[in-house]
Amino acid sequence: MPSTPPRLPISEPRALARWPGSGTADDGIAPPSPAPAPPVPIERAHAHQLVESLGRPLSAGNRVEPLLGASRLAEALQRAIDGAVNHINLCGDLVPAAAGEQLAERLVGRLRAGVKVNLCCEGHGSLAAGAAALEQLAAAGVSLCGPAPPRGVLHAWVPWWRPTAAKAAPMLIVDGRRAIVGAGADGGGGTAGEANFALAIEGPALQRLQRRFLREWLHRSRQPVQPARYFPPLLVAGTQRLGITDGGDAAPALRALHDALGIACVGVNLVAATPPGRRLRLALASAAEHGVVVNILRSGLADATATASRCWTALEDRGVRVHALREGDDAPPPGLCTIDGVWSGFAASDSAPGLVVLDRPLARRLEQWLRPGQA
Repeated sequence: MPSTPPRLPISEPRALARWPGSGTADDGIAPPSPAPAPPVPIERAHAHQLVESLGRPLSAGNRVEPLLGASRLAEALQRAIDGAVNHINLCGDLVPAAAGEQLAERLVGRLRAGVKVNLCCEGHGSLAAGAAALEQLAAAGVSLCGPAPPRGVLHAWVPWWRPTAAKAAPMLIVDGRRAIVGAGADGGGGTAGEANFALAIEGPALQRLQRRFLREWLHRSRQPVQPARYFPPLLVAGTQRLGITDGGDAAPALRALHDALGIACVGVNLVAATPPGRRLRLALASAAEHGVVVNILRSGLADATATASRCWTALEDRGVRVHALREGDDAPPPGLCTIDGVWSGFAASDSAPGLVVLDRPLARRLEQWLRPGQA
């Protein structure tokens, strides 16, 4: 009766276990080579790397829908504001210029219906309607805070001796259940200051976005926000996973982008208005030299100085493909990045992604949007 092989201990790797007659130094037979480790799926590798880079778990169970174009963004903002029943939090330069006055009137209408409205703006241009619109909102009872007060609402603004915070990420949060987050430098692409791209988000990630807004408000204003139900219970809304960074710290966002480029194995698409920083240029060039197809899409606002030209040329010399984007209202915004068809990063600046979505359909849709954008 043949003897049964000994039971392997849990701590001993199966490939290195020595069974009787399998080859030892005594019998002169070479031991079998260890079996190669199975390849890790791209999406799982990026998820593990993103968690390590951000230092926090991802938010699962979300639904993310890209809003491509200024007209679609304006329609989504109008629907979200009209559907508010508890509160509206609006931060940064998110509203397209053509819809500024109309959305200001809608905000006043919801305020009269008992909805609490908090507006954290970047100055007179946050609603793309100038100081008159902000004065109208303040007179109607909207809570305002920001770096530059309009006439008559000095009490609601940050004191002059307090240092002004960095530019706020543009976002709209309605009832703590739906959010529209602007993506790209200056709130979007197209013409300067014209928002034309955003993400509509539903799901558990709303709690992190809400905390980011409240943190921004407390940093800029000496008055608390109006009492409302800011953190309602949230259910699973989809299958997409989000990594969200703190708005005041760009280090985790940059680290997430650099680490994702370090494990990239298929392709990278990055929209930029200025040449990336030195560390990011090195990461892009290293990925290209390892066989990854790296495309940098220069927006219509791209820097044309001699220094910038040298940076673009140096990247091309190391295998990075630099393209010029067409100009227009539907041009992709600076700061948009896709990696390996699963990793999509969105930024309020040209370098640091403040929000990352891991989802193949979303990444592929964005890649198709970027592909015809090349001139």
